[in-house]
Amino acid sequence: MSRENVERIERGYVAVSRLDAEALVAICEPDVEFRSRVGEAEDVTYHGHDGLRDYIASLSEVFEWVQTEPLEIIDGGDRAVVCNRFRARGRRSEVEVEDHFFHAIRLRDGKALWWDFYPSRSEALEAVGLTD
Repeated sequence: MSRENVERIERGYVAVSRLDAEALVAICEPDVEFRSRVGEAEDVTYHGHDGLRDYIASLSEVFEWVQTEPLEIIDGGDRAVVCNRFRARGRRSEVEVEDHFFHAIRLRDGKALWWDFYPSRSEALEAVGLTD
């Protein structure tokens, strides 16, 4: 994976931390499919740039603040697996949560085309055809 792709992925995590939908849109293809850990309970897949905007809006409704941090990016050329640390504080409950999970990402022309979460490294690697 090129340094530019790694930087784009890192910018995606910064965008989520800032709840900045347009910055997230900027690193994704118009036909991106995005699944988040937060939307897991409702089995939500966000489609396209408008879907990303909806995702950020839903985070903003639920959380006072969000912090996402890519702890490790596993290079697979046009694919990547990211170990993600997620922290947030509930807007109404004021409860702070922390979780670690993995994202599997497919890129096209340097932009995210498909971005999904997995509870384990092995599942994320398998999803994009990589091995440990």
